[in-house]
Amino acid sequence: ARETDSAHLQITDPTSGNTYREKFLFYRGVGNFKLPVRVQASGSDHFTLDYSGGVPLQFAFLVQIDHGAIRFARYDQIAQPTQMILPSQASSMKELSDEMVRALVSNGLFDKEAQAMVKTWKSSWFGEEGTRVLYSLPQGDTDKLLPLHLTPAPRETIRVMVGRLETLTPEQEASIATLVSHLGDNNPSARTQAASRIREFGRFAEPALTRVIATSDDPE
Repeated sequence: ARETDSAHLQITDPTSGNTYREKFLFYRGVGNFKLPVRVQASGSDHFTLDYSGGVPLQFAFLVQIDHGAIRFARYDQIAQPTQMILPSQASSMKELSDEMVRALVSNGLFDKEAQAMVKTWKSSWFGEEGTRVLYSLPQGDTDKLLPLHLTPAPRETIRVMVGRLETLTPEQEASIATLVSHLGDNNPSARTQAASRIREFGRFAEPALTRVIATSDDPE
């Protein structure tokens, strides 16, 4: 994330006294707030992106990683509900990375800044199994969510926040429901295999199971 041409910024932590040298202000964290963006999976690689904000989203990527195979589609200037469709043909990690770099540059980042950001995502956003939408939040919304004050004030401030929405397709929900039903199988081997498959979802296992509980009428 630091492979840029920026000048170094030296910061001393007033609490610990430790001194750090950084190249740009980079924030990554967990927050609890509502955003005007949601995605609905319809099945058969079709999705609907609902956006209720005032300023159009600069870009949004629909990305699916399925056993390492990458498929994605890019959409620009989203100001209303948009139908999104995954292409049938697979793409490469390089194609996805290059397209995301171009999108970030169009949003105001320098080329090396965009490349550095994308590099930090390759193992997670571009590597984790699942279907997700990555989108650029308008800077006005970013400023409201995370107020930033710099002294002395710079001539120009460019802030880029990329949101991530995970979604389960109807096909995935049906597969998970089947796995859950096998947790009560009389065959110990079937129970073990089902539990192992569910654990493969990693940190998405809990929300996936919660979704199944809400949608399934199977008592098991």
